[in-house]
Amino acid sequence: MSQPPYGAPQPFDSAPQPPMGQSQLVVNLRKPFGLLADQMVSPVVNINGHPAPAKWGQNFYPTHAGHHQVACSSRYLWEFGPQTMAVDIPPGQSVEVHYTGPVITFGAGRMGFTEQPRPGMIAWVLLISIPVAVILLMVIVGIVAGLSS
Repeated sequence: MSQPPYGAPQPFDSAPQPPMGQSQLVVNLRKPFGLLADQMVSPVVNINGHPAPAKWGQNFYPTHAGHHQVACSSRYLWEFGPQTMAVDIPPGQSVEVHYTGPVITFGAGRMGFTEQPRPGMIAWVLLISIPVAVILLMVIVGIVAGLSS
């Protein structure tokens, strides 16, 4: 099967297939939570201690079969949300892992063989809802005090 010329558009859903007998690691990096966060936060992937190029979404890494250590994190002003996972890749097979960074930069990320929930979402909701509730309560108290005078 011949490859299209360099720079030619590729079908959207085509995943690169490893050559016959070679294994492949697929790392799914879930975009961070928040407006434009994926533009400000960049993913970091290390495979067996070596940096690997990464983007949000699916990343394909041809590799040899065997035991691999996959580490993912996110970088904004500093690196946050680190998570590491041991992966065994059979010969000629593809193994998929999923990483989700934390909502709040002081938390840890989550990594597994299935899509992971966002860590820290409850803390973020509390951090946002408490000040909103206090402001709303102050407005209500001001309205009630204005009506009673």
